[in-house]
Amino acid sequence: MARLPRVEAEERFLNIVMRYRDQVVGVFVLAGILLLLSALLFVGVNRRWFKQDPQFRSRFLTAEGLNPGLAVELRGFTIGHVKELSLRQDDRVEAVLSVYEEYADRLVEGSVLDLAVQPLGFGASLVLYPGLAGGEPIPEGFVIPSTDMPEGQALLARGAADRPQRRDAVAELMAMVPPLLSEAETLMSTLETLLGRLDTRLMGQAGAMEGGLLSTVDTTTREFGDLAAAINQRTVEMAGILADIEAFSAHLADPQGLVPTLLGDEGSAAALFHDQAALYNQLTAMMDELVQLTAYLNHSAPEISALLDETTRTLSESEKVLQGLKNNPLLRGGIPTETAAPGTFEGRRELGAGHGN
Repeated sequence: MARLPRVEAEERFLNIVMRYRDQVVGVFVLAGILLLLSALLFVGVNRRWFKQDPQFRSRFLTAEGLNPGLAVELRGFTIGHVKELSLRQDDRVEAVLSVYEEYADRLVEGSVLDLAVQPLGFGASLVLYPGLAGGEPIPEGFVIPSTDMPEGQALLARGAADRPQRRDAVAELMAMVPPLLSEAETLMSTLETLLGRLDTRLMGQAGAMEGGLLSTVDTTTREFGDLAAAINQRTVEMAGILADIEAFSAHLADPQGLVPTLLGDEGSAAALFHDQAALYNQLTAMMDELVQLTAYLNHSAPEISALLDETTRTLSESEKVLQGLKNNPLLRGGIPTETAAPGTFEGRRELGAGHGN
């Protein structure tokens, strides 16, 4: 029977793979290493591992709300992050800031940092208010005043920093309530529709579990129950069969059982196989007697044939006597004319042939 082309192609492919399995494994390992290096490179580029961003410093009264990795923002854009925090001798908290190189020219004299905590405690960020005086960017390592310190407060007071007007967070939250309620209502409507569809799928169109998933599950459960009952019945039958086999095995293992009795040293089978050929001799003698009887019958066949002819003639004579007695000569006309009786089996066959003609 010819194999399918697809099976032959798969076998050919497997043979090629097994022949070059070391090279294939090496290619896959190399591909995995390259993929890992690409992922690390991608993460490093996004995390700016390969860029030397300028660093600046700032001081705060407390580290509450500050943590390494905290974003530094300008007009809602992230321009850097907090690199590390340390406690100074004067109990001030000093933060080292890393500002992206492309935004470093925004830090000019008069710039101020403000720790902005989101309403209801949803995170915090360092907001940069660039100086309005302009001029050359401040050098790397420069201390940027914060609103926690008097220097930063003074800069804000005289309007040296570009501080946008703050929006009312509570008003913003209240303005967000109607859209949230509308979205919640839409979500509830969608959820109700989904629940209706789920109910239809579970209970069926009429809610009577006809054609629904629960009906299917119930039918399947019943079928599994019937199957389990059948398996249980078969298990019981199998247990009976195993019990019979165990009883038979025990009977076989019984030293006084049927098999040892038959096959043991003194059993019937042992007597049969260890009788010094007595049974064979008896059978041989019986066969000899049968052969002699057959030969005697063959030898005595003519005598037996003559005896049978004599018996036939005697029976014929008796038949004539009986016929004569039956047909009284005075009433019936005497004894009927005699017909020649066949003498042997050959005569009977000839007589039969003559009647046939």
